[in-house]
Amino acid sequence: MKTIYFCITIVLLVSLNAGCSRCPCTASDGLRFDLVSFTTEQSDTIIVRHFLKGSNFTQLLDTLLLDKDDLGFRNDNDTLTAVYALGGAASLASRYDHEIYFPAVNKLTRVSEINEEQVSQPCGLFVTSKVGCVNPIRSYNNDGHVITLTERVDRLYIGK
Repeated sequence: MKTIYFCITIVLLVSLNAGCSRCPCTASDGLRFDLVSFTTEQSDTIIVRHFLKGSNFTQLLDTLLLDKDDLGFRNDNDTLTAVYALGGAASLASRYDHEIYFPAVNKLTRVSEINEEQVSQPCGLFVTSKVGCVNPIRSYNNDGHVITLTERVDRLYIGK
């Protein structure tokens, strides 16, 4: 009888302890960019280049050519807000440094040092999903200026 109580106690302790561990949240989708003072025509072609993070924009990894079929904007007063992007093309992931080029206005923007905070949430035997658990972006460097985000606004505003 003692053996059964001992086994039940061990199982209960392990089960309760399993819910006390912490699991890392998923990576952020990245910064999304909105365009200030751009016309629709000036934003119908955008070139996005991804570089090895910390390479000072010397080690190119990928180049995306986006046109009006790949990226959609909504006009909000003087700002074009990205409303859809083919395959997340308008997202700038923290694992890379990025250049965004607008040929129509000869504008180049560089985004680097995207700092994504690794957060976690309780998980275990009874809590297995990570619903709403996403790492926040805390800061980034935009053309030499460090931008600190105090709220969960993963947006980069690019002015013409």
